[in-house]
Order: sequence, then structure tokens, then C-alpha cells
Amino acid sequence: MHVINARDSQFEPWARWVERRIFINPVLVDSIAATIARTGPDAVAVNVDGSQHFTLGATNHPRRFDFVLPDREDLPLEPQAEVVPYDLMRRVFMHEQRNVLQLLAAVRAAARMPVFYFSVPPVVARFIEAHMPSTWDTIQKFGSPGPALRFKLWALYMDVVRTPCAEMDVTFLPPPAETVDRDGYLIEALDGDGLHGNARYGAAVLKQLASAMQAGVA
Repeated sequence: MHVINARDSQFEPWARWVERRIFINPVLVDSIAATIARTGPDAVAVNVDGSQHFTLGATNHPRRFDFVLPDREDLPLEPQAEVVPYDLMRRVFMHEQRNVLQLLAAVRAAARMPVFYFSVPPVVARFIEAHMPSTWDTIQKFGSPGPALRFKLWALYMDVVRTPCAEMDVTFLPPPAETVDRDGYLIEALDGDGLHGNARYGAAVLKQLASAMQAGVA
């Protein structure tokens, strides 16, 4: 296995925003293309960013908001929150993800083999403030949202990322079935820091990737 970490010092910054558009560091793009050409892997797996849902759901916004998730109308709304149309929320997410996933497009252009995109882990039902010291002051001032809104934001991210993946002929891999509970939340024993999975979660993802490769999914 060959791993390229976009946040290595040699690639800093791996991308920069200029006038609402993102520009990927060409050194990173060249390194990806060279590594694929040199190693000739059977497949390439990618995960890019994926923290948009977490940023919006870590603390309550001063102007509280919520939305209804299609097919999960059972999820409650935040008390006293302004209800935003789902399509509007989706457009906001899509703008950022189409920009960020330019890195995925660069991988797809360099790879003649199957490309897989790992979903970020789902949220844990119990909000773990200790994992996010940078948000403590804001949480003390505005509080933190309930699990339903955090889950909806994560599911929205999943819905949005599937679209560019399909357009690029990239196989989107959702969280492994054994890593979530019956309501779709991440099993807490697999949580790393409130945003990322731990080593056990990573092992489940690698098994999922191996199965997808063996099944010829791409």
C-alpha cells in the first residue's frame, strides 16, 4: 500500500481558496500522478476533506437552523430553529464539495484503474465535547445541536458527494454496515475524535475496500 497524505508539509497548503474557487497545489497533483504511474496499483482509494458537516454541526449557530432530510422525516427538528429548505442546503454543500473534489478529479485523470471514494464516518449519537477543545467557548455560549441535526448534516454530505463521484466514474463507498447502529450512527467504540474513526473503524474500511475490489466494483 502506498499512501499520499495531502497535508504533508511538502504539499502545504494542499489547496487554497481564491474568490470562491479552490486551487489544488500542483506539487500534490504531480506527486499523485507520478506515484500512480510508478507503482501501477490495482486500485486507488481517496478521501478528501469531508468536514463540512462537522463544522456546521459542532456548535449551535447564533441563528439556529434545521432542515428535513428526505426519507428520514422521523428525525426531529431542533427547538426554535429556522427550517431551511433541503434543496438550499444541498446547493450550499454542493458548491464546496465540487470545489474540494477537484483533487478527486485529478486522481481520476491520472488513474486508469478503479478509483474508490471513502465516505467520512457517520456521527456518534452522544456528542463528545472533549474531542473538540477549539469549540468549547462557542458551545458554552450557544450550546450544541442534538444528534438528529448532526446526522442530517452528515447524510446531506453523503448525498452531495455521490453526485460528482458518479460523474467521474468513481465508486462511492458508504460506511461499512458493521460500523453503524440500527439508527445509522457510528458505533461509539469505533469513534476516534468525534470526527474521524479509530483504528478499528479503519480496519473495517480496508476490508470493505478489499471486498469491493474483489467484486470488480468500479
